[in-house]
Amino acid sequence: MPVLRANEEIEKLEPGSVLQVIADDPAAEPDLQSWAKWRGYEVVEIRKEGKDVLISIRR
Repeated sequence: MPVLRANEEIEKLEPGSVLQVIADDPAAEPDLQSWAKWRGYEVVEIRKEGKDVLISIRR
């Protein structure tokens, strides 16, 4: 689900803008990294806070 939501939201942003995704699903991190690479986006930061992972992706 995080990839689908991220895909919807990142399309609303201007090129160069950064989308921050917060997810509590352990599979979100590798899924979002793969999706970003496939779409040509840059993963700027990955940070873990407790059970959550925060991923910043530049469009």
